[in-house]
Amino acid sequence: MLRTLLPFLGACTLIAASPGPSTMLIVRQSLRSRRAGFLTVLGNETGVFVWGTVAALGLTALLAAAVRRRLEQVSGGVLLLLGVRMAVES
Repeated sequence: MLRTLLPFLGACTLIAASPGPSTMLIVRQSLRSRRAGFLTVLGNETGVFVWGTVAALGLTALLAAAVRRRLEQVSGGVLLLLGVRMAVES
């Protein structure tokens, strides 16, 4: 187990250290004001904490299924709306 855990932790460290969209948002907000930057970091880390807690409880599969179902419903509605608009325009 240790043979696979160490490379996994190394990969996690590299991924966590690489800048992403949240880093860019934090930098942008921090350039506006110190308070805006602080609130952005607070919001970002709160989201990470909640997601980690949900994952630790094993509820991410349920959450992903619910989001997927909602996304399917919304995308179906958008396709229906586009179809109706095309029929009316013709």
